[in-house]
Amino acid sequence: MTHAAGGSIEWLNPTSALYRAGSETSRIDLIEAWDDGDRLGRAWATVISPEAVERAGKAIVIAGRKGPDDTLWPTTDYLANLGYGVLRHRGFAKRNIMYLSPEPDRDIDGNGRLDDINFRTEFTHCAEAFTNWATTATNLFIYLVDHGGKHPRRVSTSVSTRRRN
Repeated sequence: MTHAAGGSIEWLNPTSALYRAGSETSRIDLIEAWDDGDRLGRAWATVISPEAVERAGKAIVIAGRKGPDDTLWPTTDYLANLGYGVLRHRGFAKRNIMYLSPEPDRDIDGNGRLDDINFRTEFTHCAEAFTNWATTATNLFIYLVDHGGKHPRRVSTSVSTRRRN
């Protein structure tokens, strides 16, 4: 293990270990393991202090699509999921990210739980995110992803946004 953050590994048995983050924050620990076939497994752990998580503020991720037949939805979905992952990696706690998607019941971070996407992309949920949930944020990051183009952003089949001059 390369432990820039001062992390440590405690072996529980010959095949299981427990990683503990060190006290150095804003660092990345590299954890590597080899099996009997000399195959390498590698993971990076970003160490972020509780104070840094709170300083990050809140983020709203909205993935939009024209409808169920939107041919660009797979790309939009990929970019929204990627944005969510980057926010998590940069120190945003799940509780500080409001993620809206037309397809909410999915596991984005691979933890086996459907706890990443908060709500379906609908007008009431968008309004709630901005008018109630985000009001306590000292910093707010907004990431809107959709099909693009010159026309208004399409949030769902019934909701779009327009640029104001």
